Amino acid sequence: MLWEIYFDRSNGYRAPESQTHNSRKLTDKSDVYSFGVLLLELLTGKCPLMVVDTGGYCDRVVDLPRWVQSVVREEWTVEVFDLELLRYKGADEEMVGLLQIALACTSELPDQRPCISSVIKMIEKIRDVQVSPSHDSVSDSPVVGSVEGGSGNADAKELSCTSFIDHKEGETCSSIAQEFNLTLDEFIGFNPNLNCNKLFVGEWLCLNAA
Repeated sequence: MLWEIYFDRSNGYRAPESQTHNSRKLTDKSDVYSFGVLLLELLTGKCPLMVVDTGGYCDRVVDLPRWVQSVVREEWTVEVFDLELLRYKGADEEMVGLLQIALACTSELPDQRPCISSVIKMIEKIRDVQVSPSHDSVSDSPVVGSVEGGSGNADAKELSCTSFIDHKEGETCSSIAQEFNLTLDEFIGFNPNLNCNKLFVGEWLCLNAA
């Protein structure tokens, strides 16, 4: 069970390095981290800091980026999103894309975070999909990671991603495709907006779609 804490809220926006370094030594990558937390807050509807009920006498404080990572790691990606956002049809791909950007921005190490100019470009790349609110009901299993199109000989069609992994340092599009018995064209088809020349650590990648 989670309780959101509302005191000392600003601590949740502070980059990990700000806990040990003099604030005057912080860089723009610290600001990128704060932006990533803000983006996660908008996507999840949760506060930057939460208290996790461990079932014992000592509850644990968890920051929002780490909680999101733990949920997505268990392939419960849809569980992280605010239910109000899930009521908008056709916004799935945008939400997952923004989630990937937010997770890249909130990487533990500053060097693994994109610069703010790259963040802006990534956000601009997310296609402008018209969404229509439908407040009648929310599906128990909303589609996530919806992508359109493909590459190679794939026919243009709407796909829904059914399996994700997070990109780790040193991996390439080719090595990931080979590891999961995919052709490079298949892998790129599942990730049409992916730039294989500039992968970010922690970026979420699609491995299968239907």
